[in-house]
Amino acid sequence: MKRTRQSDKLTDDESFKKKVGFLRVIDLHSILAVFKYPKNSRKDALQRRLLELLKGREISEAQKLEIRKQVEKTFDKIQSLAPRRSKTPDRTDMYAQQFSTNPLAPHNVTPFVSSGFPIQPDVKLKKLAFYDVLGTLLQPSTLMPASQARQQEGTYYFHLTPQQATDIAMNRDIRNPAKPEYLIQVQLRFCLLETTSEQEDCFPPNVQVKVNGKLCQLPNPIATNKPGVEPRRPPRPVNITPHVKISPTVANVIHVQWQTEFNRAFVISCYLVRKLTSDCLLQRMKTKGSKPSEYTRGLIKEKLNEDADCEIATTMLRVSLICPLGKMRMTTPCRSSLCMHLQCFDASLYLQMNERKPTWNCPVCDKQAPYETLVIDGYFQEVIGSQKLGLDDNEIQLHKDGEWSTFDTKAEKEIATKSLTKVEIISDDLEVVSEDLPKSKTGAIGNGTAKPNAETVDLTLDSDEEK
Repeated sequence: MKRTRQSDKLTDDESFKKKVGFLRVIDLHSILAVFKYPKNSRKDALQRRLLELLKGREISEAQKLEIRKQVEKTFDKIQSLAPRRSKTPDRTDMYAQQFSTNPLAPHNVTPFVSSGFPIQPDVKLKKLAFYDVLGTLLQPSTLMPASQARQQEGTYYFHLTPQQATDIAMNRDIRNPAKPEYLIQVQLRFCLLETTSEQEDCFPPNVQVKVNGKLCQLPNPIATNKPGVEPRRPPRPVNITPHVKISPTVANVIHVQWQTEFNRAFVISCYLVRKLTSDCLLQRMKTKGSKPSEYTRGLIKEKLNEDADCEIATTMLRVSLICPLGKMRMTTPCRSSLCMHLQCFDASLYLQMNERKPTWNCPVCDKQAPYETLVIDGYFQEVIGSQKLGLDDNEIQLHKDGEWSTFDTKAEKEIATKSLTKVEIISDDLEVVSEDLPKSKTGAIGNGTAKPNAETVDLTLDSDEEK
């Protein structure tokens, strides 16, 4: 009750109302942003709404005190900038005057300098397969440099709603108090300030992050042998849940230190996510269904018939049923819709591998194969489940008609065909018959030392010359 009376007294104070009156529209928007107040409101409506929040019971006492501190700080900044302002203020002073350091709103508290970067850019980060986003705690905000120095720092704030705090607390495993496991996590992400496409995670150079005064463990930098090149951290999100105050009445503070880069800016954002497992993703793939077998059969016909007019034509294709990852027969054959090959890999092993170390590269062609492009192949699923396939059959042959056969069956057919084939031998040897040949043979028999008469035939002569 005492705090409530103090807040009401501060609101009624004329000096405080005058300070609110000095704030610009952009400052009021910044303070009320966390309460999702419409941005197209007029200045008097924004001022009235701010005072109503301080008088009423819509927000906690801690939030009221934060609003008051914000108003005081913004007013002091405007007053400190007033003596420097000339009749035609420069761009830097204009931005500095318009900037607000709101601990309740998700943006940087350091003054905005004339860098040309937006405070809250329209940046979209790539979806992470092993996380479902439940809510946005900190909108993508630019890491805004406050000076010309390379080493910079900034502070950001976010609050949890009562439901979000409950979800985190009710979905954690505290059997190991030193390292509790959280199913619902607070996830911190960095990326480049680029609005033309979805961005992957990208850490600023020499970045350090503290959450509520505690240093966060970031992915270790990858060493490089290139001279003059700074090592980069792997592009991964950061789980800051162990350092978060799981309470809707207390603000969480993120303090970031980083080094600037020429012509490059970075963005920070924070989300409430649910962590998924490889089994969960595999079940989602199965629920989505497999690619019809007729689709793959059509691809086989196309590949084998596209060079039918060539002198050297492919009449069959050999495909392995062994997964290139686990070196065992596949159970759930899949491949990316971006790949051009027919060879599949095991979906379960592929998801488990990326759960440990997310690379999302196809094990067959080494091209990018993200989760959303994976499809279970119905054709090879039928092959693996077929009774024609023996336990030792690890390879199959694909034929022009889209059908398949094992190598043993094909070999037996070839052997049977060879055994039934008649072979006719034609001899082109030239045999010369002489009239006195019997004499020679007789002489040879009577006298063991006698030699048979040899007759020479010139094979280079034509039949006419012989005559």
